[in-house]
Amino acid sequence: MAHLLGALLLLAAPSDVSAISLRDRLQEDPDPWTRNCEEQANVSQRDELDYGPCFDQEEAESAIYGSTLRERLDTSKDPNRKIATSMFTEADMWCEVVPRPLSDHDERLGAGNPVCRYEPSEEELQRYAELPADIAIVIPSNNKKDSNVSDDPNDHDPLFLGLLTWKMYARYHGYAFYSGPPAKTCPELELEGRHPAWTKPCMAMSLIKKHKYLVMVDRDTTVIKPRLRLEPLFATAGLMEKGGKKVLAVAEEWGSCKKGVRSPLSGDVNTGIVLIRQSAAATQALESWFYGPTWCKNVTSEPLPRPKWWPFGKDPCQGCGCIMTGVNKWAYDQVGFYNSVANHAYFKSMVTVFRPGCPINSPFADFIPHLVSGTPTKAAYDFDHRKVISKNLHACISRLMDVKPGQGNLYERCSLCDALPESFHRHSESWSLSCRSQKPVDPASVSTRVSTQAHSAA
Repeated sequence: MAHLLGALLLLAAPSDVSAISLRDRLQEDPDPWTRNCEEQANVSQRDELDYGPCFDQEEAESAIYGSTLRERLDTSKDPNRKIATSMFTEADMWCEVVPRPLSDHDERLGAGNPVCRYEPSEEELQRYAELPADIAIVIPSNNKKDSNVSDDPNDHDPLFLGLLTWKMYARYHGYAFYSGPPAKTCPELELEGRHPAWTKPCMAMSLIKKHKYLVMVDRDTTVIKPRLRLEPLFATAGLMEKGGKKVLAVAEEWGSCKKGVRSPLSGDVNTGIVLIRQSAAATQALESWFYGPTWCKNVTSEPLPRPKWWPFGKDPCQGCGCIMTGVNKWAYDQVGFYNSVANHAYFKSMVTVFRPGCPINSPFADFIPHLVSGTPTKAAYDFDHRKVISKNLHACISRLMDVKPGQGNLYERCSLCDALPESFHRHSESWSLSCRSQKPVDPASVSTRVSTQAHSAA
């Protein structure tokens, strides 16, 4: 409890400064950038939990095409050429105007970069197959029918076939599986008028008491290397080290960036995929995440100075000032997690942050992609095709799980680019910079990993 009180104190503003009511501040006109994002989201979202990153499409497209042109003219002169040498990064307020990865063969991030690939050794996979960890896959939803997931793909909205895919994956590897609304309700959700996305920390607080490890995912995620187990991912994140300090892992946000600055209403990390290790610290972090709005609702906040370079219409915020915007506005629980946990002085060092696509989050992730409802440009990722992609990916992933666990090529992967609609209008721009690009594919951006038994069978 002392840590929880400490969390509240760190979120609150000092009492000796001129302060204004958070509720008064929230009545101001919204940031035009955020308003535009929300309007676009209302068109593309399928339900309240289907909310994606924001993009300044004009800025992003200009940066993307500019970067592409520089690469064609002279790669050595591209100032944005930053090939990641590690899966990991730190949560902060800075971001790349060009969101990476932008394709399955993007050499900087995602499946195209070898350091981002999820390819645990066969020995490690066999060890966990013999001594599996207590892992539960959790998919929060505000739809009661999702509590009992049908095994018939025809019973599902094609966009959310990831729900069935994850259930099949859990059964394939022997993991526990939960979906739908929380079994144990959190009264704050209704009493405080919170957006349904806040069911995520509510479910996590309850289920982490039952299982040593949780992976909590959105319905628009899936797992495209289904023969690989989850334990090595937790180990890579540092969550399986005895006495280790890391207790949670997330990926950096893909998007929500303007002029190199991450939107404070989004935060720098994405809560579409969250890994959690059972521990006292994780329990405190989850409580800090969920109860942030409860602690903050009567807290006053000082106006922050507005730097000359600040690119957003709305003034900067931090702590409670950001958390309260997420009670029922974008980015909901995500901005709460960033301010209450990922960027919180007490919890920050306990959170592992993967780069986008390395190997989770973003449409072009190597292991767990996220088919978000926002895009920097349809030339890279056309979210209007999410239904078709989700349906085709589910069919491919199902086929890979037709063999018994441990058999076949363990590293075989279902590619998003192979799941696109069958035909396009000859003038269509969709996917022209990614899956339908005419640019030759660098062999180094394609994994050739094949497991031993697959070699033997061949």
